[in-house]
Amino acid sequence: NRFGEGDFFGEIGLMIDVPRTATIVGTERSLLLELAKTDFQSFLYLHNSPLLVHNLREIMKERTAQHFRKYKIPFLAAVPDDSYALLASLCRIEQVPRHGIIFREGDIGSTFYIIIHGAVQILCRKVRNGREVDIELCRLGPGNYFGEMALVTETQRNATTRAASRCVILSITRANFQKFFEQVPDAMAQFQVSLSRYDVDIKAILHHPIGMKYFERHLEREFS
Repeated sequence: NRFGEGDFFGEIGLMIDVPRTATIVGTERSLLLELAKTDFQSFLYLHNSPLLVHNLREIMKERTAQHFRKYKIPFLAAVPDDSYALLASLCRIEQVPRHGIIFREGDIGSTFYIIIHGAVQILCRKVRNGREVDIELCRLGPGNYFGEMALVTETQRNATTRAASRCVILSITRANFQKFFEQVPDAMAQFQVSLSRYDVDIKAILHHPIGMKYFERHLEREFS
């Protein structure tokens, strides 16, 4: 990206403590206005402006839409580029402290997560020497995601997720995900086929462009 007069950058740093995700280089002599996080927090405290905080969070969500494109999540591949901003607006940006539990094994899932910053442990409870202990199955970092099955079915979580370091994650509930896909049924079909595979609903197949072709061929064979 290139920024010009009136543009701004670094606004996420005013709200949450995360490393910069890009390098900014001046291409010509420039004059910049700098606002430190401490000064911004003092301003919010003195002026108590919920609207300003809300607007800044909305800007953060628009920036978040870029993460969906950058991370190239397979089952979101069919989402049109101009729809990512809407998807991001339905998400929440959450901060999780080190060792914070995001969800536990056995919980009923209803939310999907993408890691923006930090690392998350995937843990499974096993019996060792007569007592239950948490065994680390794997560790996920920025760009990885988890909990995707909660978007298509209300099932129990099959593992516990715990922050291995301070994390910033993007979350979206099943209800908001379905609200988004009501406007892009083809993308919803691709999503359901990718996740559910053999258990996919017939409705998803009928909306899926490739699935529909196979279904038409099946009907031709059966009834011709």
